[in-house]
Amino acid sequence: MPVYIHLANLVIPKSFIITDYKGGIEAFRKLYFWKDCNNQEDNELFSIAAMNPDELPIQELKENGLEDVFAANNYEIVFKYGACSNVDWLIVESPFMWHKDCAADQIEKALYVQTITMDKIVEESKKGNYLLKTIK
Repeated sequence: MPVYIHLANLVIPKSFIITDYKGGIEAFRKLYFWKDCNNQEDNELFSIAAMNPDELPIQELKENGLEDVFAANNYEIVFKYGACSNVDWLIVESPFMWHKDCAADQIEKALYVQTITMDKIVEESKKGNYLLKTIK
């Protein structure tokens, strides 16, 4: 499922949270997901959003079991402006990014949203259809 690119995003494959994070996905979600936060989760990825990269909780994640993930560069930091990826598992097509194993129909929807003007996106959001959220 494609996730929206915020100003600064720390992207980690979900598989590492399952296997390496202390307490697994449940503990991770409890700490990083709350009502109306900009952090995102899809089938393959977790994305932690921040205004600036120095606000991303890298040290905290390392201390909770992800030291080897960071040492092996099995993560990515994606910025809204100049968005790109240096890892082979993450595809970046602003304003979304997705794991290489993402479902084709979800990728199609993300690519479609790229073609819509902001006035249409705002119009849809007023109807409750938030096009700039995680695509499911």
